[in-house]
Amino acid sequence: MVELEFSDQTRRANPEMPERWLVRAIRYERPGFQQQTLLTSLHDHKKFPAREMVALYHERWELELGFDEVKTELLECEETLRSKTPRGVAQDLWSLGLLYNLVRLEMEQIAVEAGVPPTRISFIAALQFIQNCWLILRRYGPGPHPA
Repeated sequence: MVELEFSDQTRRANPEMPERWLVRAIRYERPGFQQQTLLTSLHDHKKFPAREMVALYHERWELELGFDEVKTELLECEETLRSKTPRGVAQDLWSLGLLYNLVRLEMEQIAVEAGVPPTRISFIAALQFIQNCWLILRRYGPGPHPA
């Protein structure tokens, strides 16, 4: 257990904050990484085992990274959708989900070809690769059509 002290500035901004906060510190090390510490307000180590807490934290982090990729890369920091109707908004959301998963599928295929885990492939680099391919292909027509 660790006792954290809030700064005076924080307490002035949030007078309802206590002077100190008791948290549980879970120290762990993932293969290939330095030792890390996860702080949580969930004190009961029997009800919330450390191994599960660490796994859930990293799973949640992966979800947050995915949300960031959608907001930052696919929406280009424009966090509003173009559509104004419920049907249009649903279509926009489905389109975003489809696009995101198509980029992820390409990342998986690249990873297989390179013989590395998909987590080693950059979402941004894969998206830029796809965008560049579309720009190049746009310059060329579909070719002659059979009579």
